[in-house]
Formats: sequence, structure tokens, C-alpha cells
Amino acid sequence: MEKGEFKKLIEVSVAKVVREKVDNLDRIVDDLVKQAICSLLGIEYRWGGRAEIDHCNGRNSILTKVIEERAKEQVEKIVKSFKIDANDKYVESAFKKEYHQQLQNQLKYYAEGTAKSMAEKVISNYTEKELEKIGFEKIEKK
Repeated sequence: MEKGEFKKLIEVSVAKVVREKVDNLDRIVDDLVKQAICSLLGIEYRWGGRAEIDHCNGRNSILTKVIEERAKEQVEKIVKSFKIDANDKYVESAFKKEYHQQLQNQLKYYAEGTAKSMAEKVISNYTEKELEKIGFEKIEKK
């Protein structure tokens, strides 16, 4: 084999390998772009290739926002068709029930906060040794 033929053979081989690698790189980039688009849309591929809408931990994606907007539009149409009479006994009863439940929740929340503040003040008056005597261990004072 002559030097020129050998050089040509190497050039052809290198060109072939480069083409294969570029083609492979195109496929890799294509897959990565598809994954990125799916992620932005909120589509997640699970084990086994099953696609799901990614909704974990309250993440919002384009897809979940679109679904939410469409659902909201439909609910608003349905609600607009309701004829609600403020004097209706059911409406009045439902309102009173919900009002009392919310009032109870807010009172509980306020009482918890107040009790916590008072407990912190009481405990701050004790020494560490006194707290250990009554069963508290290693409480950090604020």
C-alpha cells in the first residue's frame, strides 16, 4: 500500500467515525431537548416509560397551569348558572356552619400562639436545674 493510499484510507475512516459521532451527538441533543420540553410542560417519564403529569410538591408547570385555567373557566360557567338566594335556608345554614368553623379555627390558632408565648415566659423564669427537677431536659431559653 502506498503512502497516498494509506493517507486516503485514514481520512475516509476518520471522516466516517466523525460522521457517526456527529449523528450520535445529534440524537443525544435531540433527546435532551425533548426531555427539557417535557419538563417545562410538566410531563415526567416514570419507570417503564410511562408518562405522567408532574404535580409533586405543588410544582406548577405549563401543562398544570393550562389545565387549571381550563378547569377554572368551566367551574365559573357552572357557578354562574346557579341561582343563589341569600334568603335561602340552605345557603344561610351553610354560611353559618362555615363561619363558625372558620371562627373556631382562628380562635384555636390565636390560643395556640398565646399559650406558646405565655409558656415561653413561664419557662424563662426557671433555671436549668429547676427545669430538670420537674422533668424537662436541656431546654434552650430564648
